[in-house]
Amino acid sequence: SVIPLPQWLESRLPGWVPSPPAWATIVQVEHLASPSDRAREVAVKVLFDNLFFQAPFLTCYFVVTGFLEGLSPAAVYHKTQTNFHAA
Repeated sequence: SVIPLPQWLESRLPGWVPSPPAWATIVQVEHLASPSDRAREVAVKVLFDNLFFQAPFLTCYFVVTGFLEGLSPAAVYHKTQTNFHAA
């Protein structure tokens, strides 16, 4: 439904501004997805996060923190394997 503009406002608009019915055709209302669609979207996001992002970023985190702790590369590798990859 189109809500008309008050007459005093419509008379003050420049000539190039479209009328309210034209505005209403430009705006589209996005319908909310069903709960099953939202659940599927969340499940796919969790799956992709666990498969493609969690392991590489946590490995980089453990490597960086190991080097910041002053550990040798062998100790960093051992700590990363023990704390993350074996779990």
